[in-house]
Amino acid sequence: MNAFTLYSSQLYKKALDTFKLAIIKCDNDSDIAQLHDSCATCCLKKEKYDEALIHSNECIKICPQYSKGYYRRAMVLEIILKTSPDCGTINDVIKDYIKCHSLQENVEAFGKAVIVAVKYSKSKNEIG
Repeated sequence: MNAFTLYSSQLYKKALDTFKLAIIKCDNDSDIAQLHDSCATCCLKKEKYDEALIHSNECIKICPQYSKGYYRRAMVLEIILKTSPDCGTINDVIKDYIKCHSLQENVEAFGKAVIVAVKYSKSKNEIG
């Protein structure tokens, strides 16, 4: 079974292991970034939020143009904020996102980052 079939079958641990193995074997940065995003998705399903954050950060680091990396990281941070409101600043999501080359093409991911930033700011009473 391939990783996507495993994921679709809700076998998230096996899918995660398969995606990680594919990262090791892959030599294309764009594909590696997508594989890290898939790993982050599996980690979210397994409620391994720290690992999901690591994979989404790697995705962004390897391929800043890949909007799903920002979207996935925003999802992870939103969950972390709900469970641990004293974690770092959510503004890093937006700062990193602005570095992305094609802001116009990635409105959905940017919008998600902004929504999370607003929720975070409200939880810290930074905005009204």
